[in-house]
Parts: sequence; structure tokens; C-alpha cells
Amino acid sequence: MYKVICHCGNVELSFKKLPDTYTVCNCSICRRYGVKWIYFTVNEVSIKEKIPTTEYIWGDKMIAFHHCSVCGCVSHYTGVIDSEFDRVAINANLLEDPQLLDELAIRKFNGADM
Repeated sequence: MYKVICHCGNVELSFKKLPDTYTVCNCSICRRYGVKWIYFTVNEVSIKEKIPTTEYIWGDKMIAFHHCSVCGCVSHYTGVIDSEFDRVAINANLLEDPQLLDELAIRKFNGADM
């Protein structure tokens, strides 16, 4: 089982296997957050929060960026409106073992031009 944990330990996401890639996006928010996203379906991820996360929803209001309410780390994002959006994007920078990223290929996504 793999885990990502925010700095203070309040938010923990776990999943059974790593994907083959992580994504770096250059859109205005991802660039500022400096995140590396790994993607899963909702059913592939377990999310535990001692204190609920704070959500930031902007732009087209399609996704909610979740931040730890205690330490502020960006932990993941989820869909907001579309019930067909079955994706959870997890901030791979929060992996317990950051060297696991070395095993994954990098996918660059040009979100700035969307």
C-alpha cells in the first residue's frame, strides 16, 4: 500500500499501486503549487482526514483543490459538478518515499494553453 501524507499528518491518501507516470501541468494554479499529479479513479483511493480539508474551486468550477486545513499542503483534487468525473489527482510530492517518483515517467501537460 502506498501513502501520501500532508506535512502535519492530518490528511492521508492511500492506494494499492503506483501509475506508470506522473503529470506536471503548467496551468496558472498547478505551476504555482508546484505539484506532480498521479491519477486514480475514486474507488482506487482511500482518503482519511482528521480535520476536513479546505477546498479551492476556481475558473470553470470543474475541480476542487483540497488543502490540509492545518498545514496548508495541497493533497489532491476531485471533480465538483460532473458526476461522470471519476478521477482523483493526488499530489505525488507528498509520497512517504519521494524516491518512488524516480521510477515513474514524466508526462508534461500544457494546461496554460487551454
